[in-house]
Amino acid sequence: MPVSHERSAWSDERLDDLARFTRDGFANVDRRFAQIDQRLTQMDQRLDRMEDRIAALQRTLVIGMFGLSGTLLATVLAIVLKGG
Repeated sequence: MPVSHERSAWSDERLDDLARFTRDGFANVDRRFAQIDQRLTQMDQRLDRMEDRIAALQRTLVIGMFGLSGTLLATVLAIVLKGG
């Protein structure tokens, strides 16, 4: 059965290649993280806008509820006072 022999010594050129490969790999990772950070920032901004829209909708619904409640109360009072 043949035994695989690993290199026991690395040439300066091979070590330089390894260093370059490692440096380039980390540079690619850094670029990807920068892209992800940018996308997360955009998502945060969109979520903030959506929060504002939901808050405005909630205010509108509360105002509408008070308006309808007031109208209903006024109608009931008018019917009761009229003797109906």
